[in-house]
Amino acid sequence: MSTKKYAGLEADIPTNPTDVYRDICKKIDEILNFKDALRASFGNSVDMIENSYRIMKEHIERAIKDVPVKATEGEINSVQRSIDFLINHNIHQPITPIYKDITVLLIQLFRNWNNNCIKNPRIEEKILYLERLYTSCFTTREAIEVLKALIIEGKRVLQYEPPAFKLSKAYLGVLEATINDKKES
Repeated sequence: MSTKKYAGLEADIPTNPTDVYRDICKKIDEILNFKDALRASFGNSVDMIENSYRIMKEHIERAIKDVPVKATEGEINSVQRSIDFLINHNIHQPITPIYKDITVLLIQLFRNWNNNCIKNPRIEEKILYLERLYTSCFTTREAIEVLKALIIEGKRVLQYEPPAFKLSKAYLGVLEATINDKKES
């Protein structure tokens, strides 16, 4: 078992499509070296994700060489199970840094594989759903963090009472008493 700690990835992605693909694979390979962190986040489903990654990588490598790619039903189902797993994980499990990094890379790889090798509209729908779910999850989490900070700031402001407020409260009390006295008389 690996005892290395996962520290995240650098965001330097090239623009040539083949180089982008190779860079994504390089980064996924780096992440896959952190078995302990992956197992902590994904459990035994790491093997399923690795298998799907190998399938997609093999197909894309063949497509780059202009070799026709014919995926088996089992290979397509394997990749679909990985996409479904990531969708479920995003909904039901905490989002860890390693999940965040590998998911954003896998979304790109899923799309590249589907667009260039499979061309399956159902898989494209799932990829888009995973991407929207992933993006909205982080947008929502960021909004929650901003709201937490605003609540803390608001509580601090509410606790602050300048001396003028104390005088105003006393003055309002005297006015209220005077008005009540006039009403009673």
